[in-house]
Amino acid sequence: VGTNHLFKSTDRGDTWWIISPDLSKNDPEKTLKESGGLTSDAFAGGGAEYYGTIVTVAESPVRPGVIWVGTDDGNVQVTRDSGKTWTNVALNISGLPSDSLYVSRVRPSKFDAETAFVSIEGHESAVFDPYVFKTTDYGESWTNITSNLPAGNPIYSLEQDNVNPDLLFAGSEFQIFYSLDGGGIWTRFNNNLPTVAVHDILVHPRDPDLIIGTHGRGLWIMDDISTLQQLTPEIVASQAHLFDNEVATQW
Repeated sequence: VGTNHLFKSTDRGDTWWIISPDLSKNDPEKTLKESGGLTSDAFAGGGAEYYGTIVTVAESPVRPGVIWVGTDDGNVQVTRDSGKTWTNVALNISGLPSDSLYVSRVRPSKFDAETAFVSIEGHESAVFDPYVFKTTDYGESWTNITSNLPAGNPIYSLEQDNVNPDLLFAGSEFQIFYSLDGGGIWTRFNNNLPTVAVHDILVHPRDPDLIIGTHGRGLWIMDDISTLQQLTPEIVASQAHLFDNEVATQW
């Protein structure tokens, strides 16, 4: 569980331990409480100007103890020893208009412990461009894989496929995209999905189904993306290809 610190429980929440220092920027101007309760009531916005909070947490499915954290004030923190030591690797990300934008999602790779994907968005700061980055060395260096994602689509969610490591999904303010080459080229994937903000993405751990949650409280499922999991740029360029399919029963 994330606040400005990261908390850990090993008994389903009966007891908790703090396993990090303050992982936010801890800017006193952004945490000042002049009046009211948890947030100031001095502004019509109800305290939305105040922040400094962990908003995305993920542990590596490949190597336990490698935990990634993103904050709403621009930090990307990683620990390789279950929280004993932390490194702010956001300092290694270049090309952003500000170092205090919202880290909307951190997704560790499902295939390599050193690899992770990060999306950063700034619509609350009037920054509407998409930003997606990839690291293969625990955040010591980052590659910008935003590529052809269109302007005006801040990215809220990311997901890597369970079968094909090069198949990525990104959810934006208006639509969902996929990439077959690890972020080299992105393709719009709405089909019959309406124009809606895609705030969460999951590839089902058992079945080849793509599940998304939207800001309109919609829960959408695309059944059987196994063909997409098998798709590669080479197959796209070929004249014909026969895909493997799920076993079907004719009654």
